[in-house]
Amino acid sequence: MLSGQTNTKQDIPPLKSLYFYLTSYCNLNCLHCWIAPSYIDKDEAPQEAPFEVLKDIIDQAIPLGLKSIKITGGEPFLNKNIFPLISYASSKNLNIIIETNGTLIDEESAKFLKENHLGMVAVSLDGPNKKIHETLRARQGCFEKTVEGIKFLKKYNLNVQVIMAVYKYNSNYLEDTISFAEKLGANSFKINCISAVSRGEALKTKGDTLEVKDYLILNQKIENEIQPRYKIKIILDIPPAFKKIKDIKERTGRCGLKHILGVLANGDISICGIGEVVSALRLGNIRTGTLKHLWKNNPILKILRNGIPQKLEGICSQCIFKGFCMGKCRAEAYYATGNFFSPFSFCDEAYKLGLFPEKNIFAFKKEVLGERLCI
Repeated sequence: MLSGQTNTKQDIPPLKSLYFYLTSYCNLNCLHCWIAPSYIDKDEAPQEAPFEVLKDIIDQAIPLGLKSIKITGGEPFLNKNIFPLISYASSKNLNIIIETNGTLIDEESAKFLKENHLGMVAVSLDGPNKKIHETLRARQGCFEKTVEGIKFLKKYNLNVQVIMAVYKYNSNYLEDTISFAEKLGANSFKINCISAVSRGEALKTKGDTLEVKDYLILNQKIENEIQPRYKIKIILDIPPAFKKIKDIKERTGRCGLKHILGVLANGDISICGIGEVVSALRLGNIRTGTLKHLWKNNPILKILRNGIPQKLEGICSQCIFKGFCMGKCRAEAYYATGNFFSPFSFCDEAYKLGLFPEKNIFAFKKEVLGERLCI
């Protein structure tokens, strides 16, 4: 396991959450996926991430401050070890969140999730009908299976968040998809900007993704027109600098990089799922060392702890919210530039276009806010 010199500081933050990437495979082939897992049919999926390894890392993480786990993939329900993992995490009173495409959720699994007190199940749905959703997910028949999965989850009164990745292709169907999600009983609706990572990078190069100005127009439309028409909570995942204070108080849109680790399907540890596409950000393997040693001593983690947010560059260095959002997504920044401290692309582009909110720039507020700049 990678390690540097022993860190003598006493300010090692708690490891609050583990992100389990249970498999490097998926039964869909989504055009925007930033992890880009290999396609595989359900019955062919190898059982990566053995339960004993998953159990061991939870046991090692609890003394470090573990409070929650997020289970994702690839498609996490391809790995049958998801069920013993959930049971074990539940027995340790950990909050559990799952991200899934929903196609493999049947009534039995929904009942199991209810019995194990899932905090939330996030299900991807990119359109209100078969044509839109399946064009972007690249597999016939997946729309009906996803909708059926959501219905099973709501039958057992689970907290369901529908997640929509917005392209130019489906942006005109946004409100129809929100309406559909509300009718299905979803508790919240999250709109993801497509990250320019892996497949998302190819989409951006082809001009298939929205521009920053489009997202900002959409944000205003949601706040002023769309949200008032619906009971379901609508969340557009853009940086906090562009949000209202009430939304910032809900702690949305920030990066928890100082308190999380990603566990990849082969047991490798990364700062999140970025290790799947950037091998340099694989920090070690749980089978060859202790989590405690890695968490305290890994040189990459030290760089992040000592440099974020203080060494953020560009517009991120000037923003009064840098102590809150931590530069939004440092994995995306590193993927694009090889530099953990480069400005987040969304904010950088907005600033260059003159669209960054002037009231949120450090230089305009230093004398007024003083010490209160740390959010």
